[in-house]
Amino acid sequence: MDSNQTIQLLVLVLLVVVVVSVFTGRNSDFLSQGTAEIKFSKDTSNDALERNGPVRPTPIVSTPVMPSAAYISRWERAILEAEAMLANTSDGGVPSCLLPNTKGTADMLDRLLRQRDQRPFGVNSSSTDPLLSLPVLNVGMPKTGSSTLASFFKCSGFKGSHHYLSKVLANDKRKEIQAPCMRDAARLGLSILKSCAENEEYLMQMDAEYPFTEGMSDHISSKFRDDCFFPQLELLEALHDEAPNATYILTFRPITDWIKSMKSWNHMLSRFSKCNFPNMRMGLPENLQKPEPDLKQFLCSHVLHVRHFVEEFPSHNLIELDLYDQRTSGTVLSTLFPKRNRTTPGSCWGHANAKASVPQPKRQRSEPTRPGNKKK
Repeated sequence: MDSNQTIQLLVLVLLVVVVVSVFTGRNSDFLSQGTAEIKFSKDTSNDALERNGPVRPTPIVSTPVMPSAAYISRWERAILEAEAMLANTSDGGVPSCLLPNTKGTADMLDRLLRQRDQRPFGVNSSSTDPLLSLPVLNVGMPKTGSSTLASFFKCSGFKGSHHYLSKVLANDKRKEIQAPCMRDAARLGLSILKSCAENEEYLMQMDAEYPFTEGMSDHISSKFRDDCFFPQLELLEALHDEAPNATYILTFRPITDWIKSMKSWNHMLSRFSKCNFPNMRMGLPENLQKPEPDLKQFLCSHVLHVRHFVEEFPSHNLIELDLYDQRTSGTVLSTLFPKRNRTTPGSCWGHANAKASVPQPKRQRSEPTRPGNKKK
């Protein structure tokens, strides 16, 4: 190798060294800037591992702890609002989530009657046509009047079911309940109503609280499974997709009476505590003797969830009734769903499935005597 080649090789080596040093210098400046501006949190606790799996560093940004309303699920919104509503209710007061919106129901009835009276001449209609769309789904809780509602619709000539499937297999005399049928249909991607309530005009109890057959009597399905499922809590959107114009009903009674009824009805409250709901985890209420705080939160969030859902999907109508105001509730339902069988005498509304252990509240004022009628 001559001297010229040696000089060229040395120059080439020097150029490579300069380029590498410049690149590494700039890259180190960039990395140091990045670490100065972006910090990471790393929670390696056992709880975090159980919740989230393998830990990944996440940027700490200056965002609020609470996400915006657009990112809160329907249940999260209902639960948070129920907590705030109950916390802001004074002792002895009753929050609006535990009271029926009777004004909203009355306004809806008035609007429907006006629409009926304004129909153009020649439109085919009957005095027995319901003012609201079918099917009618009871989205309330058990022991809040589901039997009374079912008796009303059956007496009025409508076809439907209450708790059990209408169809019974010829080779199986046991009754199957609605809840697991709806749950299984939804999980399989099948039509819920077509699979479990085809051609039904009313469903007055879709839920079941039989954790692994606990509480079931002999005539109900003996399948050993977790038959603890409430479609009105978990399947509203799926039911909406299938029946977008269905009518919803919520009946109300004082929560203390509701709790008494659940305690006395085949240990229903105990079974409730063994179910896992979207708005109340398994194990609650912990104290079955004093379950009011947990059940108030549960019922309040459920009512808010239903009301928000109907606001979001206004194709549904929501009827809210006071179970104890029999005169008003009977009038509302009889007007919305006239009796098809005119030969059946009297009103179809009454109190069904009552126990003596849960007395009805006494009315403070008696109804005035109409002229010509004498009190007996």
